[in-house]
Amino acid sequence: MGARVLVTEPISIEGLRTLAASLDVVESFDIEREELLSIIGEFDALIIRSLTSVDRELLERAERLRVVGRAGVGVDNIDITFATSRGVMVVNAPESNVISAAEHTMAFMLALTRNLPAADRDLKHGVWPEAKSRGVELLGKTLGIVGLGRVGSAVAVRAASFGMRVIACDPYISEERFRNFGVERMPDLDTLMAASDYVSVHTPKTEETCDMIGERELSLAPDGVRIINCARGGIVNEAALVDALADGKVAAAGIDVFEGEPVTDHPLFSFEQVLVTPHLGGSTEEAQSRVGQTVAEQVVEALAGLLPRYALNMPVADAETLASVAPFMPLSETLGRAYTQLFGVPTAGVEIRCSGEVTRYRTELLTLAFLKGLLSSVEGDEVTLVNGRHLARERGIEIIEARSTDAGNFTSLVTVSGSNGSRGSLSATLMAPHGIRITEIGGFEVDLMPAGGALVCWFDGEAVDRPGIVGGVGTMLGDAGVNINRMEVGREVIDGRAIMLISPSGDVPQSAVELLKGHPGVLEVRLLRSDRD
Repeated sequence: MGARVLVTEPISIEGLRTLAASLDVVESFDIEREELLSIIGEFDALIIRSLTSVDRELLERAERLRVVGRAGVGVDNIDITFATSRGVMVVNAPESNVISAAEHTMAFMLALTRNLPAADRDLKHGVWPEAKSRGVELLGKTLGIVGLGRVGSAVAVRAASFGMRVIACDPYISEERFRNFGVERMPDLDTLMAASDYVSVHTPKTEETCDMIGERELSLAPDGVRIINCARGGIVNEAALVDALADGKVAAAGIDVFEGEPVTDHPLFSFEQVLVTPHLGGSTEEAQSRVGQTVAEQVVEALAGLLPRYALNMPVADAETLASVAPFMPLSETLGRAYTQLFGVPTAGVEIRCSGEVTRYRTELLTLAFLKGLLSSVEGDEVTLVNGRHLARERGIEIIEARSTDAGNFTSLVTVSGSNGSRGSLSATLMAPHGIRITEIGGFEVDLMPAGGALVCWFDGEAVDRPGIVGGVGTMLGDAGVNINRMEVGREVIDGRAIMLISPSGDVPQSAVELLKGHPGVLEVRLLRSDRD
């Protein structure tokens, strides 16, 4: 019997044709849950959209299932962890709506610039618009793009064709990418806001970007700025935007996404200079055609034993390799998260060097785990063990993989270090019975268990030996309500800097970090959060 695929929600005809060329396709769009559970064991592949729940119960009955294709981006309705444990690959189509989202952004810009919604409404109600409805031109105006990823760069190209000056802020994108798209790099969001006539948001929603543009940021913009959000609800603080519209600071806004969806009643709806759409940015005929085609191609590839481009869970490895390198995968992901927190995401290159016994096996999975940790702060849940390398390449990050039989005093060691101008280095090993131990930070030999988090402080090399400097740190943190489990002060001085590691017994408030930054002799402070935070 040939491979069979069940399609429970509509996809494009192009996608269906791709499937039918090599697979037995069964379409059942209105299938009830109980019937789906009763027949899923007969299929090798399942294609869904957002309504079908691929949960543990379904996966346990799917004895033949090898791949689930999500015709779209979000995978909240799929238990990816359990699917991985069952050997079921999950694929989606994250790039299919890039052009649609970019064009939706431009539609907002043009409509808001020429006051089209108000002019249309007035004329249809028998009112010939007055001169105030003329609007302005895009030519010569400055567009500030927050996030120069796939959609942001597509918007940049289109805005430049209108003669706009395009600036952007994205600390995780390389200089080369800025140059390739002819975009001026702004050092930070504040600078971008102050220089922009239009601000368009194109970042994923993460802890870092939630409420990124609020009251303070809007206050920095020129009077009459126009705000556009076709990315994710909650990146632009909705209450702050309402206030800025009410006092005239913001002249107009185009909003396609909301913090709570679906929504049919919102304070933003009361402003005639606000244009709203119900999350339509990626909803075009062409985008839906690409979604169907993309997911179909990947399902065919997965069933053929190939690794699809947008697989969302771990690729299959031979049993011996997986058993041998599996303990080092959490270590590598921890190194990625720690590197971002200590040194930032490298914008040029990074080297991953595996040394010692672990090099007896293929270590590509360790690179993927590191990239997942490295990029999770900027890509959110979209980065996986499979697409981390692709996302890094998109950001202009060169990945160098190296191997060495010499691990020094350790049986195995994983070291990551910046290259091509990126800074910082970290090393870690596995040490029974404590698990992951960070053994080096920026050239300093350390002994740190990252599971509980840590404060990493760099001191002036001369100041660290002054009486009271180290003790003052403990007193300051104690006054801030931070209990210290362990404090390690390095006597080694590198480039005029010494290092101190503080392992707290609980959470460290940001206010304590700010206090510590002002302590005499302290040059730099980083809060290293544990994986569970």
